[in-house]
Amino acid sequence: MLLYNARKSSSGFTLIEMLVVFIIVGVIAAIAAPNFLGLLNQSRVKDGLAQVEGAVKEAQRQAMRRGKPCKVKFVTRTINGKPEK
Repeated sequence: MLLYNARKSSSGFTLIEMLVVFIIVGVIAAIAAPNFLGLLNQSRVKDGLAQVEGAVKEAQRQAMRRGKPCKVKFVTRTINGKPEK
C-alpha cells in the first residue's frame, strides 16, 4: 500500500493538460501573427519612405551646390532583385 501511494504522488503534467496548453498557445499565436505581420510591413514601408526622403534631400543639396537641376530616378525591381525593363 505504501508503494502505491508513493507512485501516485509523483508530480508532472498529464497529456490532456499539455494538449490544452498547446491549444491555448496556438490560438494566441494565430491571433497575434497577423498583427505582427502588419507591423513588419508597416516598418518596411517606413524604411522605404525614409530612403525616398533621403534621396530627395540629397538631390536638393546637389542642385543647390551645382546651381543646376538634379533628378531623382526610382528604379523598381522584381522579386529576384533585377531591375524591371
